[in-house]
Order: sequence, then structure tokens, then C-alpha cells
Amino acid sequence: MSPALAKTCPACQTRNKPKWELCIRCGESLTGVKPTGAAAKMVAPGAQTRVGPGFGWGSALAVVAIVVGSIGAWWWWTHVTPPGPTRGGIILPKPPPPAIVSTRAEVPGAAVFASAQALLAKGDAAAAVKLFAEAVAAAPDNGDYRLAYARCLLQAGDAQRGLAELAKLTADAPDNFEYARARARALQQANKTDEAINAFEAALKVRPGDADVLQDLSRLYLDAGRPEDAVRLSRRLVELRPQNVLDRQALGANLVQAGELAEAADVLGRVLQAVPQAAGSRAWLAEAQARQGQADAAVATLREGLRLTPDAPVLHRALGSVLERADQPREAADAYRKYVSLAPNAPDAAAIVARAQNLEAQAR
Repeated sequence: MSPALAKTCPACQTRNKPKWELCIRCGESLTGVKPTGAAAKMVAPGAQTRVGPGFGWGSALAVVAIVVGSIGAWWWWTHVTPPGPTRGGIILPKPPPPAIVSTRAEVPGAAVFASAQALLAKGDAAAAVKLFAEAVAAAPDNGDYRLAYARCLLQAGDAQRGLAELAKLTADAPDNFEYARARARALQQANKTDEAINAFEAALKVRPGDADVLQDLSRLYLDAGRPEDAVRLSRRLVELRPQNVLDRQALGANLVQAGELAEAADVLGRVLQAVPQAAGSRAWLAEAQARQGQADAAVATLREGLRLTPDAPVLHRALGSVLERADQPREAADAYRKYVSLAPNAPDAAAIVARAQNLEAQAR
């Protein structure tokens, strides 16, 4: 006999009865499938389990298990087992973060020193001295503390102790330019001229090209009646700053006072060629001319300057001096009075007024 006709499922190849519209095994639709005569692969009625097309409940449960397992593994890794390097499959424990320790070392006496500076800024030098002394006691080798302490002593009026502290400081650090200059200026302010000169010279040995020290020491040599030394330093300044008019003017003035009149006239003349309104240079040039017996040339130099800068007090004073030596007392007195009217607060104003009165008396 020919085998019974059956519909073969296109999905799972199970043969179903000709009248069935769905596969008894996988639930695939049998619409349009023609029955054939092969032996039917029948499935027991108790085993007929309907599932979705191509996907069974077992597969769904497996997917759920995989997802849940992955989530659990991720949570355990991130919350229970700390990440870290492994050696031989063993997870090394993660060390705790190091405690934050300040790298700033406390400087001995720093707080007291800051308080002293604050008091000094308020003008209370007497109270600041005590705190500066405490800072020095806390850090005896701190040069900044010692320098501030010495300067505070000077500001508080204790010049003797201040100078003594500066002397010790420069003795301990003879190559420190700042200490040497501070001591030199303190000695200068204390009118200790010879000691100040030596201190400035020591500072120049440390820093030979310091313009400020060269200027200060040059003036100090003039005050000490040593114009030749002042000229020496002025020459060095001009070499350092050849375009500086004031430096060249200072050299000319020092040359006049040293008696080197011809060179002085040449230096000052060059200054006036570059800057005709330089009243100071013109006054010193007239002085150089007058000392060489060229009174008329000196007067002409000064009157030319007054034409350019009529209100320059130094030119009126210089004109009075030249006219007085040229035996023109009335004109000299007028020039002196003009000087005082333009510079009533000048240190020599009273002396110049007295000189003008004497000249007027001579002219009568």
C-alpha cells in the first residue's frame, strides 16, 4: 500500500496529518503545504507543546540566566572585588591612599618676623624692634632677619646698635653686596664720612658696575673735599652710561671742583650742544670760564641760558656769582634777588639775601 499522505513541516521536517494547519512539533504554519505520500513522522499527543515560531521556552530561560549572571558578575567586580594588578591570577589588595602631608616646612621665626614687618609698616618701629630681635634669636643665621633688625634699629633711633648689627652682618658675609651697601648708606646718614667711604668702596669691590653706589660715593668724596676721587668715579659712570646727560654733567662739575678747567669746559660744552636747556651744565660751564679769567664769556653763557630758560634759579645764582667777581655789585645783587624769588626755600636763600644786601650797600 502506498504510504498515507502527510504534510511535511518546512521548518522542522516533521510530517503532519493532511488536515492539520499547524505543525504539531514547532507550530509552523502548514498553509499551502501539499500532502505527500512519505511515511508520517508522528508525535505523541502528550508531547505536543506549542511554542513561538523558531524560539522555545528553554532558549528564553537560558538568555535570562545569562543576563542575570552578567549583571551579578559586574556588581561583584565593581563593589566587592577592587580592581588592581594581578600576579599569577591572585588579585592584589588596593593600598589605601597616602595621607596628605604639607610639604611646606615651617621657617623658624617666620610668624614673628611677619608681625614685626606689619608693625614697622604702621610706623611703630620701637615695637617692631622687639619682634625682629625674637625672629633673629629663632634663626640666627637668617640674613634677611638680621638686615631687617638692623634697619629697624636705625629707624627707631638706635643708630649705635643698628650700625653694630650691620657691621657684624657684613663681617659674616663680606661678599654680600646688599649688606655692604646698607651699611655704607647708614654710615653716610650718621655723618661718619670716612667709614662710609670705606664701606662704599667695599661694596664696589663686590659689584664694580653699580651706578647708584658710584653716584653716592662720588658725592661723598666731594663732601670730604676729595674732588679727584669724585672725578675718578664720575669717569666710570660715564663709561657705563655714555648717553646719560646727568652723568656727564656731574663729571664736568667734578672736573671744575678738581681744577681741571679745560677738560671741564670741553665736557660741559658737549652737553650743551646736545641739550642747550641743561641749566646745570651751563652754570658749571660759566664757572669754569670765570675761573679761567673769562668773565665776559661766562656772562654770555649765562645770559644765553636765561634766554632759553628764564626761570631757572641756578642760572640767576651763577650770574650773580660771576658779576660779583667781575666787580659789578648792583647787577650781582639783582641776580641774587631774582634767584631768591624763584627759590625762596633754597637752603642758601637767607645767605644769598644777606649777600645781596651787602652788594647793594657797596654800590651806593
